[in-house]
Amino acid sequence: PDFHPNPNRPVRALALAGSTLYLGGEFTTVGGQTRAHLAALDSVNGAVLPWNPGADNAVYELLLSGETLYLGGRFLQAGGADRTRVAALSTTANTALPWAPQLDDGDVLALGLLQDRVVVGGTFNVAGGLARNGLAAFNAVTGQVDTNWNPNPRDGVGLGGKVTSLRVSCDTVYVGG
Repeated sequence: PDFHPNPNRPVRALALAGSTLYLGGEFTTVGGQTRAHLAALDSVNGAVLPWNPGADNAVYELLLSGETLYLGGRFLQAGGADRTRVAALSTTANTALPWAPQLDDGDVLALGLLQDRVVVGGTFNVAGGLARNGLAAFNAVTGQVDTNWNPNPRDGVGLGGKVTSLRVSCDTVYVGG
């Protein structure tokens, strides 16, 4: 009942690490403090924590792996670096990590971790310079697109896929859209 962080716009994604709750969304303030589309809160009382890397537009998905927070959305900058729609941030600093996959102008709506790859779903058509209809996998360290993995989702009339959600279990990626 004491948890009232009061973001001024919608929260679209959550990730929990211990007692830290990460938020991504369309907001620009949380708990009366400026937080551009990203924030970290104390998960017990909702207090805004000092972590404040920021993004220049909406964040739709978060994926936590150790001290790395992957994010996807509509942004062109995150953590003080140019990052087109997908980025990796340090949870211990306010900075972007070197991981910087290349996407075209579609939004990223879903993320998952498949062994050593980050699976990215959304409305894009090109990833790493290759045709990818809303679904691609990138090396979790280098950010290079996996040239051998292209499930190529299609809609009911044969157009490129729009992946709105995904989950990874063992070596299987479940996709919705």
